[in-house]
Amino acid sequence: MTSVSKTNEEKRLIYKTVGEREIELLFYPPYTAVYDRAPLLFLIPGGGWCMSVARSMYDSARSLAERLRENGFAAVAVSYRNHRDDGVMMPAIVDDVFDAASY
Repeated sequence: MTSVSKTNEEKRLIYKTVGEREIELLFYPPYTAVYDRAPLLFLIPGGGWCMSVARSMYDSARSLAERLRENGFAAVAVSYRNHRDDGVMMPAIVDDVFDAASY
């Protein structure tokens, strides 16, 4: 087991571009290297699919995410297009979440 600095924090990655809109995910590497490929905690913001703020999802699950990262897991919090801000319906939102998982 190799320990990684807790300052090894959030990496903002663009997983998809639709028109001019860049859609991001926030990647949080494990604090401890336990696995060759770290298991992943995949965080999807709620809000009735009307808003998606990846960082707020990580913050609300911080206790769990930090504990898992200390035990070799990575975490990802995703953003997606939503009805309120982007005018998209559920199929486009689901596509974004699947695209984030594929990324």
